[in-house]
Amino acid sequence: MPVRFDTLEFAQHLRASGIAQDHAEGHAAAVQKILLLDVASRGDLSPDLAQLRAELKAFEESLINRVTKLVVAILVGTLSAVGLLVALFANVGKLFGH
Repeated sequence: MPVRFDTLEFAQHLRASGIAQDHAEGHAAAVQKILLLDVASRGDLSPDLAQLRAELKAFEESLINRVTKLVVAILVGTLSAVGLLVALFANVGKLFGH
């Protein structure tokens, strides 16, 4: 949101305090310039927002890829363990001579 600064009103306050017209106007112009230096407009931020969105999208895709790989690894490990248990139980009689 832009900063609203009324230079005329500011200069009038200074003049009412005894500051000369030319000095009051100079002070008003200087304050306005200082206030506007730190104000970013929507246009200033748009490129940064676009870059941030792109980086977040890339991070999201990377995270989904990593989680998918992890789930697949867990699934493969679980199925291998189940296969070993099935083989063990199928051969338990052979192990104990039955």
